[in-house]
Amino acid sequence: MSLPSAEWFRPGLCADFRGGQMIGARIEFDLVLVARTALHIGSGMAVEEAVLDSSDQDVDANVPEVAAVMRDWQDRPYIPGSSLKGCLRSHLPDACALFGDKIAEGSRSQHRAGRMIFSDAFLEPQEEAGTRRSTRVAIDPETGVALKSRLFTREIVEPGARFALRLVCVDSPEKELVTDLATLLAVLLAADGIALGKGTRQSMGRIAAETNSFHARRIVPGQRSPDDVTNEWREAVGKASAPDVKGEQVALLLTTKSPFMISDPENAPSKGDKSTPQIVGLSEPGGGPELTGATLLGALRAQSAWLEAIEFPGRWDDKDFVLAKDDDPADLTSTQRLFGVTGWRGQLSVDRIRLRNTPKKQRVTSVRIDRFSAVPIDNALYTVEAWLAPEYEIALRFHPRLAATAADDRAFFDRLITELEDDIWGGLELGLGKTRGFGAFAVRRLGGLAND
Repeated sequence: MSLPSAEWFRPGLCADFRGGQMIGARIEFDLVLVARTALHIGSGMAVEEAVLDSSDQDVDANVPEVAAVMRDWQDRPYIPGSSLKGCLRSHLPDACALFGDKIAEGSRSQHRAGRMIFSDAFLEPQEEAGTRRSTRVAIDPETGVALKSRLFTREIVEPGARFALRLVCVDSPEKELVTDLATLLAVLLAADGIALGKGTRQSMGRIAAETNSFHARRIVPGQRSPDDVTNEWREAVGKASAPDVKGEQVALLLTTKSPFMISDPENAPSKGDKSTPQIVGLSEPGGGPELTGATLLGALRAQSAWLEAIEFPGRWDDKDFVLAKDDDPADLTSTQRLFGVTGWRGQLSVDRIRLRNTPKKQRVTSVRIDRFSAVPIDNALYTVEAWLAPEYEIALRFHPRLAATAADDRAFFDRLITELEDDIWGGLELGLGKTRGFGAFAVRRLGGLAND
């Protein structure tokens, strides 16, 4: 079978908007979007929350502000249709019939509405709210690098949350729209889906539609029941190909025999409770150890700066450097161009972080170290909760933004991956307790970014 015919949208049955109501034929698509990674679509509002154990502090307790997610009238997180539309348009920039465009008419121009309606995606009725607070080092939104002595807390929707979405296609006899529509659906149904909201460079905000949730129906005025056209559109989507994502992807396997953890300040036990660890590890919804994109990029940056300083003596990674508007990004170091500085967004991002095994959780007791003198404190112990020997599959993406240095930056990034694979000098140190041997990961390239 070929793509659905343009007869689906023939002029005599096209939908239209008159007086705020939809009339005419239309195709409705129902899908369920699943959050593959933590999701934060901010409302622009901050929620104040009291500091825990403020009575134990010597200074007046500040009231921290938590960046809140968008919520519907039932106070449940949702995904705005405008966010979906904007994200999908970046994948299909030429699909003007779907999204609308500006038409020039002589010296004047007018806007043409798109034929696609993007509804808000609401949590399924049986779904719990599934949000938690996440406290992290503040990241400069322009560069993706850490800000000195700055923390921030935001509300995030847990991975696994399911959102019901309805898309409606109206008013288009144009045959090319059918192909664009099938491509749009292919993007949503792809394994990696799309990324939207905050932290997409650190692998946050990844959502994808469940294949078995896809249903399509054709509604015609005067017809008592809609036509089920799911199979026709499934076939159309199967023949469509999602547009290539910009940049090159490299896949890595991270393995370790040591314990690993990233501290979770939101789930820290109350003071004086000796039955629980003093430091609790950040965990995924499934119970395994969570490796954040920000942690991974930070460790990669440290190794990149070390390699560049060896290859080019005199070059060093000044994270506080500010690139002014008139400055040339070509004057930055490769590390700065890859990972970013103020005024320049980095060219390296995290597409995917996936835990490959089910590591065992264990408690580790250590001697407490004085943070000023770095010597053990007499009769002082503390316990941390970590996971033993986790394995992660990582997908990184190199997206060059400066033609003059693209080849050099690509070659340097490839050399960095090669050095990370070295059994003696390579590897990555991730998470808490690196001085005690925690989080020492070996790196193996699984594919991508080979030298020309």
